[in-house]
Amino acid sequence: MSTQRRTSSEAYRCPKCDGVLAYADGSWGCTDCRYVPGHGAD
Repeated sequence: MSTQRRTSSEAYRCPKCDGVLAYADGSWGCTDCRYVPGHGAD
């Protein structure tokens, strides 16, 4: 059986500047404009 693993090289895009959203220090944030998306509990 094959399993599918997600790697850290997959990029999520910022909705404000089309920069890269990265996960660091326990939260997501844009590496370009510092946008921080809300999470499900907001």
